[in-house]
Amino acid sequence: MSCAEAGAIDVFDCGRSCNIVGGQFLLTQHEINRMSKMKNVLCALLLIFLLGSCGHKNPYYDPEKSHHTPIGFQNLHSRFNKTIGDLWRWKKEQRTKDIKGPEAYDFPVVQPDLELLKTAADKPRVTWIGHATLLVQWQGKTILTDPHFTRRASPVAWAGPERAVPPPLSVAELPAIDVVIISHDHYDSLDTESIQQLAALHP
Repeated sequence: MSCAEAGAIDVFDCGRSCNIVGGQFLLTQHEINRMSKMKNVLCALLLIFLLGSCGHKNPYYDPEKSHHTPIGFQNLHSRFNKTIGDLWRWKKEQRTKDIKGPEAYDFPVVQPDLELLKTAADKPRVTWIGHATLLVQWQGKTILTDPHFTRRASPVAWAGPERAVPPPLSVAELPAIDVVIISHDHYDSLDTESIQQLAALHP
């Protein structure tokens, strides 16, 4: 009987056949050895991580500031009281309830007048690019807040929360930027690729 016919998938080699005795899978010695090696590798990685964490110190530590700790910072106003059970229940509801995704809604994108953005503003002018990204023009200055122009708000380009709609203009289409304001370091407000593009195109 193959793994597919048994209603299970072998995590090492889905193409091979597997023996079943009394409703249980029997692992070969080769598989046991592979699992043992995998366990050793994971333990070694965990040890490296823990040793690296132990040596970390907060270079900005100030004992007079209550939100500082010797190894980092802490949120003094956190009211988060959810449990892991709440998380699993929420994920289960996402699968079982008929909750519409972003694709079920219409988010029209208004293309800005690029030529107008390159002219001096005689009164305050604000262009909403998306989320917390704003282009503010006033008194001859152009200010960009929380620049995020990429597809995802994530530390990697291939996974993570995706934009519902593309930005209405690219970094290359922005007028000359005088000031960039970053309110906080979340991925949807401080995007590495967007910052690198800004640095290259608007030094």
